[in-house]
Amino acid sequence: MTGPGPFSLREVAAMTGFSLRSIQEGCRAGTIEHNPKGLGTERVHRVMTAEQVRKLQEARARGVTVAPPEQRAAPQQNVSALDEARARTRAGLARRVPRRRVA
Repeated sequence: MTGPGPFSLREVAAMTGFSLRSIQEGCRAGTIEHNPKGLGTERVHRVMTAEQVRKLQEARARGVTVAPPEQRAAPQQNVSALDEARARTRAGLARRVPRRRVA
């Protein structure tokens, strides 16, 4: 390792041999221990300490690969029509991206 840290995910990918994408997905899924940096901002950066990188390298040496996020559970059968409508509305709103105004 090059120093005491914290290390960006790009640096961790270079040190461990995992791809950057697999580390990002593992952090999002919660299968890789990391520290979020910049909470409360629109964009959250992730960093890892030297100890977290060491654990990830040991996992790689054991042959463990970064697990993909688990499949979501099937929806419950006893969901009311109102709950289904709310879920569709939330999904639709989540897809929308706020537009920037050009001055």
